[in-house]
Amino acid sequence: METSVPAPVVQHRRFQSPRGEIHYVDAGEGEPLLLIHGGHGSWVHWIANIDMLAEHRRVLALDLPGFGDSADPGGLLQLADYAAVVSALIATLDLRNVALAGFSFGTLVAATAAVAEPRLVTSLVLVNPPGVGERTAAALALPQRLSDLAKEQGLCAGVTGTLKEMMLYNHERISEDLVFLIADCVTRTRYPTRKLSRQSKMIPILENVRQRTMVIFGEKDPYHCHDLDGRGERINRALGAPATRVIASASHWVQYDRPDHFNQTLLGFLNA
Repeated sequence: METSVPAPVVQHRRFQSPRGEIHYVDAGEGEPLLLIHGGHGSWVHWIANIDMLAEHRRVLALDLPGFGDSADPGGLLQLADYAAVVSALIATLDLRNVALAGFSFGTLVAATAAVAEPRLVTSLVLVNPPGVGERTAAALALPQRLSDLAKEQGLCAGVTGTLKEMMLYNHERISEDLVFLIADCVTRTRYPTRKLSRQSKMIPILENVRQRTMVIFGEKDPYHCHDLDGRGERINRALGAPATRVIASASHWVQYDRPDHFNQTLLGFLNA
């Protein structure tokens, strides 16, 4: 059975950052939770979560420079540049006690921003981060194979393949609306971040993180499922405390794959 894409009630806003005008969405009230999307994404990577999370916190989700409705920065930035945009949003809105959550490539940005803002960022949540261990040959080949599928059969075919093979374990979550939504994100991605993501190592960044941190993995994520224990050990060692959680029956886009479980896990950590 197909499911329709949920439509959270949000306010769309903009602010001027060091890298141009940045679009973000704003919903709810209370202590701030700032969400950072992954590669080929935008704030819609959190579309299944914002409504529920906004019942408990002020939820902000931005489009990084070169993604979604944000300005073109004129080239692929480095992690410090993306993190500076996050810091600029925190400063512009005069936020305190910020919880940062990042997904996939966005975890590198979130962790870098947390290191840069030790007084204002109090909690950090990382969802399926890259750079925490080796990938299998099949996982390394997956993005190129799906890219070739898009070139041969069209963007929507490539997006559907990506959702089925990489992003979602629960295929009943896939709908025509979702395919069109993600295809739109892809077409508005001006600077793919795959190379930067592969070159960046999360563990050295985590060694400098001082905030309370939780790292969430999807049990079926093709990038991580072969070595969840090893990744957990490396992350816990870098942070000096147990930090990892595994959400069963979920793949890479875990917050859309199992939104209720993800939301409860996130809020449970933030409220502990």
